[in-house]
Amino acid sequence: MAVNLTETAIRALKAKKTSFYVWSNSSQRGTGRLGVKVQSSGSKIFYFRYYVEKGKKERFIQLGIWPEMKLATANELAKKYGAWLIEGKDPQAELERQQFAEQQRIQLHQSQGSLKH
Repeated sequence: MAVNLTETAIRALKAKKTSFYVWSNSSQRGTGRLGVKVQSSGSKIFYFRYYVEKGKKERFIQLGIWPEMKLATANELAKKYGAWLIEGKDPQAELERQQFAEQQRIQLHQSQGSLKH
């Protein structure tokens, strides 16, 4: 189901017996889509969905739990990941690359005894 995602629309989503997704209708083709997964418990989780391998393989990235994460923050992340897709980058692989680089930086600074945050 695609809807205009707003804080009010998310608040109004009611749990069902099984989990379900509601996707934003404000995305252009090839840039992924922001959505909310509504759990049977009633909790709501932001996800970014996109396709790789020329639309053959669907991937999901969990962004955060609503209302702790605001819609505006989830939208910013979705736009960032969509921009990576336009650049030909896989958002999941890019996140892993960035996490690895950060771990390497931390290890280097720890080995030198100069970790700065």
